[in-house]
Amino acid sequence: MIGLYIFAGIIIFFLLLLQMSVGVRVIYNAQNLKIYAQLGFYKYHIVPQKPKRKYKLFKLFKRRTKKRVKKVVEKKFEEKRKKDEEQKYKLSEIAELLKDTGLVLLDKMRRYLKIKINKLNINVGAEDAYKTAKLYANINRLAYYAHEIIDNNFNLKYKNIKISSDFLSEKINFDIDIKVSMKLISGLSIAVSEAMVFVKFRAKNNIKNINEESENKWQTAT
Repeated sequence: MIGLYIFAGIIIFFLLLLQMSVGVRVIYNAQNLKIYAQLGFYKYHIVPQKPKRKYKLFKLFKRRTKKRVKKVVEKKFEEKRKKDEEQKYKLSEIAELLKDTGLVLLDKMRRYLKIKINKLNINVGAEDAYKTAKLYANINRLAYYAHEIIDNNFNLKYKNIKISSDFLSEKINFDIDIKVSMKLISGLSIAVSEAMVFVKFRAKNNIKNINEESENKWQTAT
């Protein structure tokens, strides 16, 4: 009975884990740039990176580990190169695979990806008033088209969006805070779907190669 409770607890834990959100947030203004990945409440700073502590006791171990990793990577790369040489795909087949994986990825992203714009302030300036006004109009037009495309294809939430002109400034200033995220279970669904597309592609090409080999043998025999 205790084992059943433990098993149920493990299942509940993984179900809750898959419901956690994973994403990337970008905060940019004239003063700094911050980019960090987030899993639930945990944040990993990408830019700027937190300074890492260095311990002298682990230098030798780190050096040896690097050598071992390098050997493993070189071995894997060589195995992959030989495997690729044995099984080469035509350009049309690669294009078909890219098309299929791209369509699946786009379909899944449209359903699962969440885009949240917390702040998007663009202050437009140029060398003179005419260039400023022209650039301001072009940026407004581009922002409208981008909004329509993203809003009609993805889950978009936004607030505090402002595009303004500054005839005294001679440059464009940005103040951006954007977060892109999805649930872990959604990412797992995308990975499984992409894997299925690749498996179908491999199976299709294997059948094609077998048929070609059989046809060549038949022609040689006759």
